[in-house]
Amino acid sequence: RRSELRGTFGDTEALDGAVALTVDDEIATFGTNVDMAHELKGKFGAAKVQSLVSHGVLCGPAVERFLDPNCPVDHAYITDSIPDSIRGNGTLPKLRPLIDAGKLTVIPWLDDLSNVIFYHHWDESVRTKR
Repeated sequence: RRSELRGTFGDTEALDGAVALTVDDEIATFGTNVDMAHELKGKFGAAKVQSLVSHGVLCGPAVERFLDPNCPVDHAYITDSIPDSIRGNGTLPKLRPLIDAGKLTVIPWLDDLSNVIFYHHWDESVRTKR
């Protein structure tokens, strides 16, 4: 399977030399993120690409793709919403090389989820409480 950037909106010239952020609901094999980063750097001249992802599955070739010296994604931020991505006193061993290389940051989501649920029941927006 291949990912393809089919269109852009806004001032794409502003990407030249910029840090571009990709936002996705999950990283599985890391293919989509790598494909988009190639486009953002190669076609639009982005200096760096960082991926922001809700759910870090990181299965199959994901770790190897991300550790490849030619990987166009500079850094990824994932939550620990996938139970197997975090275990007990630390990260699942397969993710440790990404964290140690400064390529991956795992962010806990439980506090944020708890706030969303709490403020929802009080008819308040969590966005105004941050």
